Amino acid sequence: MKKNLKIYLISSLIVLHGIFLLIISLDKDFTYKKYLLQSSFFVNFSVLLGLSLVFLSIQLLRAKKNAWIIGITLYITMTVLFIYDEFFKRTPYIGKVTLLKGVNLIFLVLLIYFLTKWRKLYKVKSDITSLRFGLLIFTIVMIIMIIYGVSGFMLMDKSDFHRELNFTTSLHYTIDQFNITTQPLRPYTKKARLFMDSLSTVSFLAIVYGLFAIFQPIRFRYEDQSDSRKSMENLLNYSGSESEDFFKIWPHDKKYYLYEDLKAGLAYKVSKGMAICLGDPVGDSRKFKKLITNFQKDCYINNWNVSFVHATDKYLKIYKTLGFNNQLIGQEAVVDINVFSNVTSKNKYFRHISNKFIKQSYSCEILTPPHNEAVLNRLEEVSKQWLSIPGRSERGFAMGYFSREYMNMCRVYVVRDAASTIQAFINLIPAEFDKEEATYDLLRHSTNQIGNINDYLIINFIEYLKNNGYKKLNMGLSPLSGIDENKTKDFSLINTLLKLVYANGNRFYSFQGLYRFKSKYEPTWRNRYVVFRGPSFSGFIKTMNALVKAMHI
Repeated sequence: MKKNLKIYLISSLIVLHGIFLLIISLDKDFTYKKYLLQSSFFVNFSVLLGLSLVFLSIQLLRAKKNAWIIGITLYITMTVLFIYDEFFKRTPYIGKVTLLKGVNLIFLVLLIYFLTKWRKLYKVKSDITSLRFGLLIFTIVMIIMIIYGVSGFMLMDKSDFHRELNFTTSLHYTIDQFNITTQPLRPYTKKARLFMDSLSTVSFLAIVYGLFAIFQPIRFRYEDQSDSRKSMENLLNYSGSESEDFFKIWPHDKKYYLYEDLKAGLAYKVSKGMAICLGDPVGDSRKFKKLITNFQKDCYINNWNVSFVHATDKYLKIYKTLGFNNQLIGQEAVVDINVFSNVTSKNKYFRHISNKFIKQSYSCEILTPPHNEAVLNRLEEVSKQWLSIPGRSERGFAMGYFSREYMNMCRVYVVRDAASTIQAFINLIPAEFDKEEATYDLLRHSTNQIGNINDYLIINFIEYLKNNGYKKLNMGLSPLSGIDENKTKDFSLINTLLKLVYANGNRFYSFQGLYRFKSKYEPTWRNRYVVFRGPSFSGFIKTMNALVKAMHI
């Protein structure tokens, strides 16, 4: 039997068991209820047991290791108590309906057998820190509930329950709210009924919270990645990666998964249960398929899904072979520096921009790190003014954000006004592994500037790059541009939505404006994709939601 079928079989049996308990709990006079439940110990709270089994079956379907431990423990306990009740404890029903007793016993033993035989299928871990915290909260809530319950019973004993309730009796009723070992306590007043309902509600919510804490997926916790980051940097140098791959090693918000011989690897961050890999793997492409397969196995154990964002079309066949879907999310604008310098920059628009700023005594300058304090202060001030414009904010993971540490890693090209004050800047990403293609990250200007200062800055920045041997300038992603009309039907809904956002998104972000700005430089457009698993629409939405959170700083 295949692995998935085994997991489905066990989960199906347990969920049916749970549903059955919920159904018969509605009929207190169900004829064979005594024999179809596990033992008399469970008769009085079949609703709670039924709900627990339904929830447990869902976690077993996800191959949770904690669910297996709870499941095997629960069913062994049920079996022992059933055998004790039916064969060792004298009851007025002993000897009756023996066939049903036998069927019930066989069912319990069969589940124990399946859970034991296929125990190695349940490998998915849960977050131990969340578990500890959840159990701590659960313990605190239960202590508060006991104090609340004992105090309530003792204060309302004769007036609301018409009997004396001392500390021991009150504690007994508080703990045994399902009347397993006690006779039901009758409330005679509205206040008493509200009290007992509130006590039951708090207990139920505490149990539910504890269950969810047990099965939380492993959370992403950033640890020291210095050695792994160095290995990734070596891979970038070794494989001749593109300049944009610099963001695999900056900002320091990513972890690394490396092939066993350190000849291939990927950078990722976990967000909302999704291991998001930035771009394609790097290194020896012959190892990529095995690298991704091994990474998926490790992520499966941690209960993470896997996706790739900002992927190129180079390895789409590998992704498809491994069961991934892909969706075009936009295009990068890559400018041929020689063509721009010799042809494009000579057109009327760019000549007008250059002349306008030269007439007002603006100038450009390259600043090399380390930058002095005065320069950093001014760059930070310009950055803050730029961020004050509605719709602007810092982002991480797939791009850099302003910090003095980051600026001191980069050469910065600045525009100064007639008073020699920096009014705009652009940083050259320090991707030393790519000598041909330059990439910038932060393009920012002060809020009191004359129009088109960004164009003036880029025109001169490209000339600087030409003089320093670069062949291309990557102007970055233009989101939603180039969405293909001829995708398969599975992707028609996604494309329709993305096109709708592209056409009507100016209220929040000018996608068309960004595309028009970059198009003036007559670039070549490169497709970029999101690669993900699962149904095309829901898988894409989950990935994008996780990405938004991953980029938040």
